[in-house]
Amino acid sequence: MTVITQLDTSTPAVPQAQIAHALSRVAADAAVLRLKIQSARWHVAGPGRQGLADLLGEREGELTHLLNLVAGRLRALGFKVPAGLASHPTYGSIGPDPVTGDEPAGSDPGVRLRGLRADLECLIASCRTAHAMAEPVDAPAAARLAAQLRVLERAAWMLSAQAADG
Repeated sequence: MTVITQLDTSTPAVPQAQIAHALSRVAADAAVLRLKIQSARWHVAGPGRQGLADLLGEREGELTHLLNLVAGRLRALGFKVPAGLASHPTYGSIGPDPVTGDEPAGSDPGVRLRGLRADLECLIASCRTAHAMAEPVDAPAAARLAAQLRVLERAAWMLSAQAADG
């Protein structure tokens, strides 16, 4: 069994650029979603506040980990990590509509959680695209993305379950 430890450089740089672009999209989506989850966590109120804040805090940590992995892989591929990904409209597919905290008292937190889950599904789609592109030529990136996909899919399930309860 052969283990690829480096990026296959026998092919032109085009696959590397495509992988880097896909990873930049993942990073942008993760950055925006992390900010939205952080905002939602700060604005949690009502019964079950602590449990929901803990759940959102875990998701925030998972997204921070994903951002660090993607940034490290982009640098390993020889690309710069774009600054300000969360505010750059051409990179990501998740809209930057932040939670304002202006919802009326007693509003359903499930609505906010369903919105976060929909954004998480966009991030999962970006990760799947990047994984499919990386798998044939960049084994380290593909392996890291596969592991993160499992974490993100579990997070989506947990947000769905919490939204149904709320």
